[in-house]
Amino acid sequence: MKRYEKRVFWKFFVIYFASVSLLILSAGYFYYKEQKQVLLSKEQFSLILYARMLKMSDFRYKKDGYFYEILDKKIEKFEPRNLKITDCCIEKIVPNRYQQGFIVVKKSKEEFLNHKRKLIIKVLIIQVLLLLFFGVISFFLAKLAIKPLQETINRLSLFIKDLIHDLNTPVTFILLNLKLLNSYNECKDKKELVRIENSAKEIADLYKNLNILLEERTFKKEELNLYEIVKDVVEIIKTKYYDIRVGNRV
Repeated sequence: MKRYEKRVFWKFFVIYFASVSLLILSAGYFYYKEQKQVLLSKEQFSLILYARMLKMSDFRYKKDGYFYEILDKKIEKFEPRNLKITDCCIEKIVPNRYQQGFIVVKKSKEEFLNHKRKLIIKVLIIQVLLLLFFGVISFFLAKLAIKPLQETINRLSLFIKDLIHDLNTPVTFILLNLKLLNSYNECKDKKELVRIENSAKEIADLYKNLNILLEERTFKKEELNLYEIVKDVVEIIKTKYYDIRVGNRV
């Protein structure tokens, strides 16, 4: 792949893969939030069930990992769906209708944390697998996307190479014949021949530059005398437009 083809390929790949990745990560995040809420709902239900069994057994019911305490103070704005995760446990406040108070039922949060950890690992694994899968798809889609571009560029490159070759042949013949003409004294240093030679050299330079661009050669920096370049350009202009005066200006 040539440099410009690589640029197009990687731009398409990055844009497509980034879009899909954003969608996958967003979907994973919302799935995690939903499943976490499901886990909390299960914990809440288990605490409600434990509180009900406590009240039915006159607080003689026991269950591993669960405990409770009686709350004597009044709660003015009681929220039935209250649930709090503390440093040690998950707790919920439920009404104690027999004694006109409240019960704080508690449960160890180890089970919830284990389920939450498994959920995170599951979501991460699914996301990584999806990202890898869509990364491969993005790669092949990017290759397919640049295929028409490659075919068009290849056709243009072949056409330009043929054109350059056809351009180089007559220019070479012109320069050779000019050399031959300059060997005769009566033709030497004639303005008309100098103009033709300069024009032919310009076409030859154009041929070289086009070849460099087509072959994608690495350009090298070098120091040049700007005065000499300007001087050469002035000489070419003088031969083309002999009625124009070019001089120094301070």
